[in-house]
Amino acid sequence: MTSDNVKARTVRVSMISSRGVGFTECLIATTLFTFTCLGLLTLYQQQISVSVSLATWRVAAVAADEKVTDILITEANGQGTLITADAGGTAPAGALNHVPVAQLSGLTRRWHTNPLAGVSARDARVVVVVMSWQSQNQTGTLMRHRVINSRPLIKLPRPAQFNPALP
Repeated sequence: MTSDNVKARTVRVSMISSRGVGFTECLIATTLFTFTCLGLLTLYQQQISVSVSLATWRVAAVAADEKVTDILITEANGQGTLITADAGGTAPAGALNHVPVAQLSGLTRRWHTNPLAGVSARDARVVVVVMSWQSQNQTGTLMRHRVINSRPLIKLPRPAQFNPALP
């Protein structure tokens, strides 16, 4: 290479760098920035939605557990025959108005009892507590199942009683 070629090349490089950033580069950078911001906002919106759903589920789980405990106390007090569909115990059925989650409407509590298969209804039953709710963009249902025994479980004999020959 001659010195004239080196000078010409140096002049060209300095001319390109002195022009600055072109319109096409600005459009590409702006587009990438816009899509990145939109993606982050979408992720943030999903996080808020999931956290509200989780808070709603926790409130419903606490209310269902309260009713299961209420039914167990009612059963222990000897009033187990009063537990029927949406009746029995001190916690009422229907809509709950003391819900602390914002934008939640229609949190309802229902329950019913079913006899266990192969067991007398007086001996054991399954209590099913159903919590359902509806918010702006979701509906949900939570179910809690609990077996209630009104009679003590059968005691199995000890191994020595099966084989009296054992010491």
